[in-house]
Amino acid sequence: MEKGATMPRTKAEQAIHEAETHLMAGDYQPAREAYRRSRLFFHEAGDGGGEVEALMGLADVERLLEHDDTARDLLVEARALLAGMGEPLQEAEVLLRLGEVLADCEKLDEAMQAFASARDLFDGADEHEGVAMALLRLGHAAVDAGQDDHGLDHFLAAQAAARKAEDDESEALALRAMADIERRLGRTDRAHQALDRALALFRQTGDALDEAATLAELGTLLRDTGDKAGAIETYHKAAHLFAAAGDLEGEGTTLLVVARLETDRDPKLAKRHYDHAIELFEREGLGELSALAKDERARLK
Repeated sequence: MEKGATMPRTKAEQAIHEAETHLMAGDYQPAREAYRRSRLFFHEAGDGGGEVEALMGLADVERLLEHDDTARDLLVEARALLAGMGEPLQEAEVLLRLGEVLADCEKLDEAMQAFASARDLFDGADEHEGVAMALLRLGHAAVDAGQDDHGLDHFLAAQAAARKAEDDESEALALRAMADIERRLGRTDRAHQALDRALALFRQTGDALDEAATLAELGTLLRDTGDKAGAIETYHKAAHLFAAAGDLEGEGTTLLVVARLETDRDPKLAKRHYDHAIELFEREGLGELSALAKDERARLK
Protein backbone atom coordinates (compact mmCIF):
# COMPACT_ATOMS: atom_id res chain seq x y z
CA MET A 1 0.00 0.00 0.00
CA GLU A 2 1.24 3.48 -0.81
CA LYS A 3 2.39 5.58 2.12
CA GLY A 4 -0.34 8.17 1.49
CA ALA A 5 -3.02 5.48 1.80
CA THR A 6 -1.82 4.22 5.18
CA MET A 7 -3.26 7.06 7.26
CA PRO A 8 -6.84 6.89 5.87
CA ARG A 9 -6.87 3.10 6.34
CA THR A 10 -5.69 3.41 9.94
CA LYS A 11 -8.35 6.04 10.56
CA ALA A 12 -10.91 3.76 8.93
CA GLU A 13 -10.05 0.86 11.22
CA GLN A 14 -10.23 3.15 14.25
CA ALA A 15 -13.63 4.42 13.11
CA ILE A 16 -14.90 0.85 12.60
CA HIS A 17 -13.82 -0.02 16.15
CA GLU A 18 -15.51 3.12 17.47
CA ALA A 19 -18.69 2.29 15.55
CA GLU A 20 -18.80 -1.25 16.91
CA THR A 21 -18.28 0.02 20.46
CA HIS A 22 -21.17 2.47 20.11
CA LEU A 23 -23.34 -0.21 18.52
CA MET A 24 -22.77 -2.66 21.39
CA ALA A 25 -23.71 0.12 23.82
CA GLY A 26 -26.93 0.83 21.92
CA ASP A 27 -25.75 4.31 20.88
CA TYR A 28 -27.00 4.17 17.32
CA GLN A 29 -26.48 7.75 16.16
CA PRO A 30 -22.75 7.90 17.08
CA ALA A 31 -22.37 4.39 15.59
CA ARG A 32 -23.92 5.60 12.36
CA GLU A 33 -21.55 8.59 12.16
CA ALA A 34 -18.51 6.43 12.90
CA TYR A 35 -19.44 3.94 10.17
CA ARG A 36 -19.88 6.82 7.73
CA ARG A 37 -16.39 8.12 8.58
CA SER A 38 -14.88 4.67 8.22
CA ARG A 39 -16.50 4.25 4.82
CA LEU A 40 -14.98 7.58 3.66
CA PHE A 41 -11.53 6.65 4.96
CA PHE A 42 -11.62 3.18 3.37
CA HIS A 43 -12.67 4.81 0.08
CA GLU A 44 -9.75 7.24 0.28
CA ALA A 45 -7.40 4.33 0.95
CA GLY A 46 -8.74 2.44 -2.06
CA ASP A 47 -9.81 -0.46 0.18
CA GLY A 48 -13.00 -1.77 -1.45
CA GLY A 49 -13.41 -4.64 0.99
CA GLY A 50 -13.17 -2.30 3.94
CA GLU A 51 -15.68 0.05 2.36
CA VAL A 52 -18.11 -2.84 1.96
CA GLU A 53 -17.59 -3.77 5.63
CA ALA A 54 -18.44 -0.20 6.64
CA LEU A 55 -21.53 -0.19 4.44
CA MET A 56 -22.71 -3.46 6.00
CA GLY A 57 -22.23 -2.06 9.49
CA LEU A 58 -24.06 1.11 8.55
CA ALA A 59 -26.91 -0.98 7.12
CA ASP A 60 -27.12 -2.88 10.43
CA VAL A 61 -27.54 0.40 12.30
CA GLU A 62 -30.22 1.60 9.88
CA ARG A 63 -32.11 -1.66 10.37
CA LEU A 64 -32.01 -1.21 14.14
CA LEU A 65 -33.42 2.27 13.60
CA GLU A 66 -36.15 0.65 11.42
CA HIS A 67 -34.93 2.52 8.32
CA ASP A 68 -35.30 -0.54 6.10
CA ASP A 69 -35.30 1.33 2.78
CA THR A 70 -32.02 3.03 3.68
CA ALA A 71 -30.50 -0.27 4.81
CA ARG A 72 -31.56 -1.91 1.54
CA ASP A 73 -29.96 0.85 -0.54
CA LEU A 74 -26.70 0.58 1.42
CA LEU A 75 -26.54 -3.18 0.87
CA VAL A 76 -27.31 -2.81 -2.85
CA GLU A 77 -24.43 -0.32 -3.00
CA ALA A 78 -22.17 -2.74 -1.13
CA ARG A 79 -22.97 -5.52 -3.59
CA ALA A 80 -22.26 -3.21 -6.53
CA LEU A 81 -18.85 -2.41 -5.03
CA LEU A 82 -18.08 -6.12 -4.80
CA ALA A 83 -18.69 -6.67 -8.51
CA GLY A 84 -15.49 -7.96 -10.06
CA MET A 85 -13.59 -8.06 -6.77
CA GLY A 86 -13.64 -11.85 -6.59
CA GLU A 87 -14.92 -11.98 -3.01
CA PRO A 88 -17.78 -14.52 -3.17
CA LEU A 89 -18.06 -15.04 0.59
CA GLN A 90 -18.32 -11.33 1.32
CA GLU A 91 -20.88 -10.98 -1.46
CA ALA A 92 -22.84 -13.88 0.01
CA GLU A 93 -22.88 -12.17 3.42
CA VAL A 94 -24.17 -8.97 1.80
CA LEU A 95 -26.88 -10.95 0.00
CA LEU A 96 -27.96 -12.62 3.25
CA ARG A 97 -28.45 -9.25 4.91
CA LEU A 98 -30.13 -7.82 1.82
CA GLY A 99 -32.55 -10.74 1.79
CA GLU A 100 -33.37 -10.17 5.46
CA VAL A 101 -34.17 -6.51 4.82
CA LEU A 102 -36.33 -7.40 1.81
CA ALA A 103 -38.17 -10.03 3.87
CA ASP A 104 -38.81 -7.43 6.60
CA CYS A 105 -40.27 -5.19 3.87
CA GLU A 106 -42.49 -8.13 2.78
CA LYS A 107 -40.79 -8.25 -0.63
CA LEU A 108 -40.61 -12.00 -0.36
CA ASP A 109 -39.90 -12.87 -4.01
CA GLU A 110 -36.90 -10.52 -4.03
CA ALA A 111 -35.80 -11.81 -0.65
CA MET A 112 -35.86 -15.41 -1.88
CA GLN A 113 -33.80 -14.43 -4.92
CA ALA A 114 -31.19 -12.83 -2.66
CA PHE A 115 -31.08 -15.87 -0.33
CA ALA A 116 -30.83 -18.25 -3.29
CA SER A 117 -27.94 -16.24 -4.74
CA ALA A 118 -26.18 -16.30 -1.35
CA ARG A 119 -26.70 -20.08 -1.15
CA ASP A 120 -25.14 -20.55 -4.58
CA LEU A 121 -22.11 -18.42 -3.69
CA PHE A 122 -21.56 -20.28 -0.41
CA ASP A 123 -22.00 -23.59 -2.23
CA GLY A 124 -19.45 -22.61 -4.87
CA ALA A 125 -16.95 -21.93 -2.10
CA ASP A 126 -17.79 -25.23 -0.29
CA GLU A 127 -18.89 -23.17 2.73
CA HIS A 128 -21.52 -25.56 4.07
CA GLU A 129 -22.31 -23.52 7.18
CA GLY A 130 -23.12 -20.55 4.97
CA VAL A 131 -25.25 -22.76 2.72
CA ALA A 132 -27.23 -23.89 5.76
CA MET A 133 -27.79 -20.29 6.92
CA ALA A 134 -28.97 -19.21 3.46
CA LEU A 135 -31.32 -22.20 3.17
CA LEU A 136 -32.81 -21.52 6.59
CA ARG A 137 -33.65 -17.97 5.54
CA LEU A 138 -34.91 -19.19 2.18
CA GLY A 139 -37.21 -21.65 3.95
CA HIS A 140 -38.68 -19.05 6.28
CA ALA A 141 -39.28 -16.65 3.38
CA ALA A 142 -41.04 -19.43 1.45
CA VAL A 143 -43.26 -20.21 4.45
CA ASP A 144 -44.09 -16.51 4.85
CA ALA A 145 -45.07 -16.50 1.17
CA GLY A 146 -47.47 -19.40 1.79
CA GLN A 147 -45.22 -21.99 0.14
CA ASP A 148 -44.98 -24.60 2.89
CA ASP A 149 -43.91 -27.34 0.47
CA HIS A 150 -40.94 -25.31 -0.76
CA GLY A 151 -40.18 -24.24 2.80
CA LEU A 152 -40.00 -27.87 3.91
CA ASP A 153 -37.65 -28.70 1.02
CA HIS A 154 -35.36 -25.81 1.95
CA PHE A 155 -35.30 -26.81 5.63
CA LEU A 156 -34.45 -30.42 4.70
CA ALA A 157 -31.60 -29.15 2.54
CA ALA A 158 -30.49 -26.82 5.36
CA GLN A 159 -30.37 -29.79 7.74
CA ALA A 160 -28.18 -31.73 5.29
CA ALA A 161 -25.82 -28.78 4.80
CA ALA A 162 -25.60 -28.21 8.56
CA ARG A 163 -24.64 -31.84 9.08
CA LYS A 164 -21.84 -31.50 6.52
CA ALA A 165 -20.63 -28.42 8.38
CA GLU A 166 -21.07 -30.17 11.77
CA ASP A 167 -23.18 -27.15 12.72
CA ASP A 168 -25.50 -28.49 15.42
CA GLU A 169 -27.27 -25.18 15.99
CA SER A 170 -28.28 -24.70 12.35
CA GLU A 171 -29.40 -28.34 12.13
CA ALA A 172 -31.55 -27.86 15.24
CA LEU A 173 -33.07 -24.66 13.82
CA ALA A 174 -33.90 -26.50 10.60
CA LEU A 175 -35.53 -29.35 12.52
CA ARG A 176 -37.63 -26.95 14.58
CA ALA A 177 -38.79 -25.14 11.45
CA MET A 178 -39.65 -28.48 9.83
CA ALA A 179 -41.59 -29.50 12.92
CA ASP A 180 -43.72 -26.37 12.72
CA ILE A 181 -44.75 -27.22 9.15
CA GLU A 182 -45.36 -30.89 9.97
CA ARG A 183 -47.54 -29.88 12.94
CA ARG A 184 -49.63 -27.55 10.81
CA LEU A 185 -50.02 -30.31 8.20
CA GLY A 186 -51.31 -32.66 10.91
CA ARG A 187 -48.26 -34.96 10.78
CA THR A 188 -47.78 -34.92 14.54
CA ASP A 189 -45.47 -37.95 14.76
CA ARG A 190 -42.98 -36.36 12.36
CA ALA A 191 -43.25 -33.05 14.19
CA HIS A 192 -42.59 -34.75 17.54
CA GLN A 193 -39.54 -36.59 16.19
CA ALA A 194 -38.09 -33.40 14.72
CA LEU A 195 -38.60 -31.47 17.98
CA ASP A 196 -37.02 -34.27 20.06
CA ARG A 197 -33.95 -34.23 17.80
CA ALA A 198 -33.78 -30.42 17.89
CA LEU A 199 -33.94 -30.46 21.70
CA ALA A 200 -31.05 -32.92 21.90
CA LEU A 201 -28.93 -30.74 19.62
CA PHE A 202 -29.71 -27.51 21.49
CA ARG A 203 -28.77 -29.23 24.76
CA GLN A 204 -25.46 -30.29 23.19
CA THR A 205 -24.71 -26.71 22.18
CA GLY A 206 -25.80 -25.31 25.56
CA ASP A 207 -28.27 -22.94 23.90
CA ALA A 208 -30.77 -22.49 26.72
CA LEU A 209 -32.98 -19.96 24.93
CA ASP A 210 -33.46 -22.09 21.83
CA GLU A 211 -33.99 -25.14 24.02
CA ALA A 212 -36.70 -23.22 25.89
CA ALA A 213 -38.35 -22.10 22.64
CA THR A 214 -38.27 -25.67 21.34
CA LEU A 215 -39.82 -26.99 24.55
CA ALA A 216 -42.58 -24.40 24.16
CA GLU A 217 -43.14 -25.66 20.59
CA LEU A 218 -43.33 -29.22 21.93
CA GLY A 219 -45.83 -28.07 24.58
CA THR A 220 -48.00 -26.60 21.82
CA LEU A 221 -47.83 -29.87 19.89
CA LEU A 222 -48.86 -31.85 22.98
CA ARG A 223 -51.68 -29.38 23.71
CA ASP A 224 -53.00 -29.64 20.16
CA THR A 225 -53.00 -33.44 20.32
CA GLY A 226 -55.03 -33.42 23.54
CA ASP A 227 -52.23 -34.24 26.00
CA LYS A 228 -52.98 -31.37 28.41
CA ALA A 229 -50.95 -32.79 31.32
CA GLY A 230 -47.93 -33.39 29.10
CA ALA A 231 -48.28 -29.92 27.62
CA ILE A 232 -48.40 -28.24 31.05
CA GLU A 233 -45.33 -30.15 32.25
CA THR A 234 -43.41 -29.25 29.09
CA TYR A 235 -44.43 -25.58 29.22
CA HIS A 236 -43.24 -25.43 32.84
CA LYS A 237 -39.83 -26.75 31.78
CA ALA A 238 -39.71 -24.10 29.06
CA ALA A 239 -40.65 -21.35 31.53
CA HIS A 240 -37.86 -22.39 33.92
CA LEU A 241 -35.32 -22.27 31.10
CA PHE A 242 -36.55 -18.86 29.94
CA ALA A 243 -36.24 -17.63 33.54
CA ALA A 244 -32.72 -19.03 33.90
CA ALA A 245 -31.70 -17.30 30.67
CA GLY A 246 -33.21 -13.99 31.80
CA ASP A 247 -35.87 -13.90 29.07
CA LEU A 248 -38.78 -12.49 31.07
CA GLU A 249 -41.03 -12.11 28.03
CA GLY A 250 -40.52 -15.75 27.07
CA GLU A 251 -41.17 -16.87 30.64
CA GLY A 252 -44.29 -14.71 30.93
CA THR A 253 -45.71 -15.78 27.58
CA THR A 254 -45.22 -19.44 28.47
CA LEU A 255 -46.85 -19.00 31.88
CA LEU A 256 -49.78 -17.26 30.19
CA VAL A 257 -50.39 -20.40 28.12
CA VAL A 258 -50.10 -22.57 31.24
CA ALA A 259 -52.63 -20.36 33.02
CA ARG A 260 -55.11 -20.86 30.19
CA LEU A 261 -54.63 -24.63 30.33
CA GLU A 262 -55.12 -24.68 34.11
CA THR A 263 -58.29 -22.53 34.02
CA ASP A 264 -60.74 -25.45 34.05
CA ARG A 265 -58.63 -27.86 36.07
CA ASP A 266 -57.40 -25.57 38.87
CA PRO A 267 -58.63 -21.94 38.72
CA LYS A 268 -56.62 -20.90 41.81
CA LEU A 269 -53.42 -22.18 40.28
CA ALA A 270 -54.34 -20.50 36.99
CA LYS A 271 -54.70 -17.16 38.83
CA ARG A 272 -51.22 -17.56 40.34
CA HIS A 273 -49.77 -18.16 36.88
CA TYR A 274 -51.64 -15.14 35.53
CA ASP A 275 -50.28 -13.01 38.39
CA HIS A 276 -46.72 -14.15 37.76
CA ALA A 277 -47.05 -13.52 34.02
CA ILE A 278 -48.51 -10.05 34.64
CA GLU A 279 -45.61 -9.21 36.96
CA LEU A 280 -43.08 -10.27 34.33
CA PHE A 281 -44.82 -8.35 31.54
CA GLU A 282 -44.92 -5.19 33.65
CA ARG A 283 -41.24 -5.51 34.54
CA GLU A 284 -40.46 -5.66 30.82
CA GLY A 285 -42.81 -2.79 29.96
CA LEU A 286 -45.04 -5.07 27.86
CA GLY A 287 -48.28 -3.21 28.42
CA GLU A 288 -50.41 -4.99 25.82
CA LEU A 289 -49.53 -8.45 27.11
CA SER A 290 -50.07 -7.33 30.69
CA ALA A 291 -53.51 -5.93 29.83
CA LEU A 292 -54.44 -9.15 28.00
CA ALA A 293 -53.40 -11.30 30.96
CA LYS A 294 -55.29 -9.05 33.41
CA ASP A 295 -58.43 -9.23 31.28
CA GLU A 296 -58.29 -13.04 31.11
CA ARG A 297 -57.64 -13.30 34.86
CA ALA A 298 -60.60 -11.03 35.65
CA ARG A 299 -62.92 -13.40 33.79
CA LEU A 300 -61.95 -16.34 36.01
CA LYS A 301 -64.49 -17.33 38.65
